[in-house]
Amino acid sequence: MIERKPIRRKFIFRTIVFLVILYLYMFNLEMLTEIINYRLGDVKVYHVIWLLLMLEMLQILLPKYNRHISCGKIFARHFREKKVPYDKKEVLEYTKKYNRRAGWAGFFWLTLLFLIGIFYFARIIDLISIHLIAVFFYFSDEFCINVWCPFRAWIVRNKCCNACRIYNWSHFMIFSPFIFIFSFWTYSLLVMSLVIFIQWEYLHYKYPERFSELSNANLKCGDCPERVQNCRFV
Repeated sequence: MIERKPIRRKFIFRTIVFLVILYLYMFNLEMLTEIINYRLGDVKVYHVIWLLLMLEMLQILLPKYNRHISCGKIFARHFREKKVPYDKKEVLEYTKKYNRRAGWAGFFWLTLLFLIGIFYFARIIDLISIHLIAVFFYFSDEFCINVWCPFRAWIVRNKCCNACRIYNWSHFMIFSPFIFIFSFWTYSLLVMSLVIFIQWEYLHYKYPERFSELSNANLKCGDCPERVQNCRFV
């Protein structure tokens, strides 16, 4: 069974990071700028942050290091075929249903991104605000896992994180506001997150049985090898 404590620690860490950055953004923007640009020898703090984020995403891309079912069910190592024969047509209908819901989730996010763009180009928010929004999305990702997820509750309506159809969309969602900030550092994060998104969608198309509890025993509540957070049935 996979320990949930590291996931809780990530949530606490991201919460602290977001609250500290929000406080500095509101009350001491100059200090926030100095911290981000502070030199650590030949590199700056934001270079280190960039590297850590890239390594975090690389871990998701590689089967050897992707050890959670929620983000790793695209790989064969997390697929345990049900011993009882399953109806492939039923799996196909399951896949179609959640593809439609994923489409609505994508439409919602593109609408949100469009609104952010309107506010940015209308100069209602500035470049620093775009970064703050990305930090908020970074925090929200763990909030959805540990506390409450609007996609699970209203749009995709998956029973838990392990069964989530759009789980690996998260990094692309987090860094999507960077589309309005053209630089190597922002666009490299955005491109890497897009690679994760494409990998997820391609393997979902090729191996839909890995995403359905009708065919993958690891996604059944009674057989789940992880202690899943926010499951409606646990």
